[in-house]
Amino acid sequence: MRGQGYDGTAKMRGQFRGLQASNKEKLPLALYTHCSSHSLNLCLSDASNIPSKRNCMGVIKEVCRFFHMSAKRTEILKSVISDCCPEQKKKKLISLCETRWVERHDSVFLFKDILEPILLSLLKIEEESSDSAPKAHALSSSISQFQFLVNLFVLSRMLSTTYDLSEKLQKNIELSQAIANVTSVLDLLSKERVNANDNFKTLYAQVKEIAAELDIKEEIPRVCRLQTARNNVPYNTEEESQIAILVCSKLATNLS
Repeated sequence: MRGQGYDGTAKMRGQFRGLQASNKEKLPLALYTHCSSHSLNLCLSDASNIPSKRNCMGVIKEVCRFFHMSAKRTEILKSVISDCCPEQKKKKLISLCETRWVERHDSVFLFKDILEPILLSLLKIEEESSDSAPKAHALSSSISQFQFLVNLFVLSRMLSTTYDLSEKLQKNIELSQAIANVTSVLDLLSKERVNANDNFKTLYAQVKEIAAELDIKEEIPRVCRLQTARNNVPYNTEEESQIAILVCSKLATNLS
């Protein structure tokens, strides 16, 4: 059985001048199939286009870039990680890769695990460096938002569901095994959706625990007098406000 799989760009999948056409001239039975791992990546990218999730990943990307652009800042982060989390083997942030979602999974997981050292490093840079102080202050303020923590934990929870599948689809596996893995993830996501309220309560309790450790205040978003930029969502507690924001963000994305 012969086959070839690539992403969906014209240079790769083009039936006349693409790579698949060139290979098919030599191997006529090598049918082209859109790469399953790339298809999963596109689905995850689409699902992550909710404004709150997109903004959260944007902050993570900016923090990674901030440390990677300076060897001195990177050393400060490594030093703080060694002091706060001596068991942590990875001492450097992983950038959010645009194409390889396995690396994006790793980036979010690591960011969540070393959130406290990141904040302490930014505060240290803000105190010691006059040039980088404004940027460090802006990034630490963004991370210190309670809503950012909620989105970070939700992202980590969902990405942990698709991590194994994304990794396995990049390897040579049997078609039956790939289908079984996809079915398993779909079943797991269905269960998550059915028990969404209970799962979010558990997640919210974890967020509150981390927020208390980092001295981040749990706040209800302000209500706009004129609803021009965003909707005023109905809620009575901080937890309900976060649920309402997530739901309204998803509805707004679907409508657009």
